[in-house]
Amino acid sequence: MVKTKKPAGKTIKRNAVASSSSSPKQQRAGRQKELVVHNSENEPIPEPLSVHPAQLRREQMEREAQAQRQPPRLRPDWKGGFLDDIEYKWQAELFDWKMSKNSDRKDGFMCEKEISIEDFKPFGLVQKFEALGWEAALKCYDGETGKVCMDAIQEWVGRLEMDPGTKPPETMKLTGWVGEVKVIMSFETLNEIAKFDSKEGRYTFPKEVELYHPEKNKKWDTMLKDVFEPGKGKEKKMKKEELKLPLRLLLTFVQQNVMPRRSDRAGIRDSDIPILHCLMKGKPKISYRYLVMMNIWTSRNYREKQLIPHYRLITALLKKYGAITGTSKFFMLPKGHAPFILEKLGPYGWEYVKTDRYHKLKNVGRKWRGLRPDARMLLAGEEDEANSGESVMGESDGEDAEEVAMGANVGTSSGMHDVEDVSEFVERERHEDWSSWPDFAQVLYDKLTRLGEQQKRDRDRNELWHRVHAYNEQKEINDRYLDDKRRRLNGDASVGEPPLHHSAWLDPEQDAPPEGYLDMMKGVFGDPKPPHH
Repeated sequence: MVKTKKPAGKTIKRNAVASSSSSPKQQRAGRQKELVVHNSENEPIPEPLSVHPAQLRREQMEREAQAQRQPPRLRPDWKGGFLDDIEYKWQAELFDWKMSKNSDRKDGFMCEKEISIEDFKPFGLVQKFEALGWEAALKCYDGETGKVCMDAIQEWVGRLEMDPGTKPPETMKLTGWVGEVKVIMSFETLNEIAKFDSKEGRYTFPKEVELYHPEKNKKWDTMLKDVFEPGKGKEKKMKKEELKLPLRLLLTFVQQNVMPRRSDRAGIRDSDIPILHCLMKGKPKISYRYLVMMNIWTSRNYREKQLIPHYRLITALLKKYGAITGTSKFFMLPKGHAPFILEKLGPYGWEYVKTDRYHKLKNVGRKWRGLRPDARMLLAGEEDEANSGESVMGESDGEDAEEVAMGANVGTSSGMHDVEDVSEFVERERHEDWSSWPDFAQVLYDKLTRLGEQQKRDRDRNELWHRVHAYNEQKEINDRYLDDKRRRLNGDASVGEPPLHHSAWLDPEQDAPPEGYLDMMKGVFGDPKPPHH
């Protein structure tokens, strides 16, 4: 037996190790098999290797520590450009930042004011809005007397998105949120609040550059000539007192309800001119709903405009969708929503006086009056109130007939402007397919339209003339009767005839004829009958 120096235990250990590692190739093959990518759908997908929870915790802690070491992402600076060019998730925050630059928060909300129809219809101003189908712009529909839900309104405007739709701008939509409530402003939803753009026919939708930069329009000089007093409006900075008198008051309404703004109320901006010209001429028919949506979107989109316009219309819309409820947070205006009335035009530069028959206004030395709807009738021999030489209705400035007609609600115009006004009326009343008609049909349509309008104006002018001169005409009839009576009596007296006066009326059914009358007439006319007088 051969002895060896190797202990038996060592041999056993080697053998044990050898026996335990008898299949190392199989173990490696097994690990490699788990890493094979199986492309076939029929091959079984091996279960993923399990990870110890402690390792997951360590990885999570490492990610959190790395996130803390990185600087937080900052809000982008809005130094210029449009708000909708910035990533949407920052737009509401940036809009709030812009609005916070107002020294007083409520100064960033521009409310509409109701315009008294009874007060301003005698001046012909309500008719200007009705001619365009804008009469709904004279009222407010939020049902509030002084509440302003600023938080809800600002959140909705800040979160707005604009969808032009398939046929812009008629399909344009402004979609915003108040909390989880989605509110859409569109042509259809606005008409659910009130009947805006009520006139039949197609409305126009000027582009943004045409609306806010009309000085590039080829008709710019014509518009300036129409809205300003002769020789005025040629300076770079246009002044309100240089407008024609009715347009000065219309501009106040426009700045509040149509193209709202707070600053530079005494001045005139270029964007005011097309709206004033449109109201004065009754054409083109610009969509009021389009103006509202454009005003809201541009005020939100421009960095320098720290104003939310039409907030009473927005309030009515949010109420309709349930975004504003009785529990919504609100701010109460100290003076409430004061409407436009004649007695309260002092802050806007107008003086007001009321007489028995007229409403009278005065602005920068020019006077204007309108016949009251409840004006009493003139007594016999009473003369009407005389026009002032400074008055816009006086004959001295050539606008008497037009303004008196407005006050009397007759609708005629002065003779010197008839040709121009009728031509404009003919163009405005043309059918929307007029341009596609043959020439003879166009001429015939225009001729009949002109003839009908001229006849209407002639009737109105005659009625107005008779209303103005009715007393004088009746007095002339009475004077002629007295003169004829004096001539007859004087003629009778000159030839020695006794004065003959008309006898009193005799009723043949009740009054008997004079005695002897029947006997006298019997032989001449046969059987006489009682006389008829």
